[in-house]
Amino acid sequence: MNYRKRLALIAISAAALAIPFTASAQEESSGHMLSLLEIHVKAGHEDDFRAGIAAWKECYIENNGTGSWNIWRRQQGQGNVYVAAFRMSNWSDMDTPDEAGRACRSIAMEQITPYTLTDHSANSYARLMTDISRTGPGGDVIWVSNFRADDGRLMMSVVRKVAAAIKETEGDHRGYWYSVMGGPEEAADYFVVTPFENFAAMEVDRDGVWEIVTKVHGEDEAEKLRSDFRTSLDAGWSYIFRRVGNLSHNP
Repeated sequence: MNYRKRLALIAISAAALAIPFTASAQEESSGHMLSLLEIHVKAGHEDDFRAGIAAWKECYIENNGTGSWNIWRRQQGQGNVYVAAFRMSNWSDMDTPDEAGRACRSIAMEQITPYTLTDHSANSYARLMTDISRTGPGGDVIWVSNFRADDGRLMMSVVRKVAAAIKETEGDHRGYWYSVMGGPEEAADYFVVTPFENFAAMEVDRDGVWEIVTKVHGEDEAEKLRSDFRTSLDAGWSYIFRRVGNLSHNP
């Protein structure tokens, strides 16, 4: 998803943050990137907002736009929050112009922006960490766990050992791990997306992460890893999201 394609939907909020970013060599050699736009919708205007997104999507398709995106609605927490996720191959995707997005800009400004809390909007970038991410399919419900690190090296050392234990036990990793590259000051450094086919799938009993680590590495090593992770962590929080299929676009 190139820069101007992303800008077309950033007009939804008219206040996406322009944050300087850097990428390490390890991140650059990893998987795809995501451009993430968090949108806060005014109370009582969720239907208006959705109608505006639908009109913008229709316009974009009619103008032969080639971009794709997923719209996710947060299921808990304060306010009506949506996240638009755009997939990018690399930074160079941001250089290609998007005429379809330009053609539909007025719809975004007139039918979407008036129903958003622009001061709360935030834009960020993240890259998939392929060595610890699942290879299986995603789902329409996701559990997103965010971690802000005091010691990123220590945190990811623990995460890699835990992820390896899960893959050894279950045959694949449980989630998609991302390293955040630019965003609001309070943003996470890493997040993991655990997919579910639907909400019912969340009720399936599975061993806890630390139970699996204990079975693979023993109690002493599991406790050391748990302690190291607590030491490395500054803050952590989670949200559940549901994909809004009729507003997403994955041709």
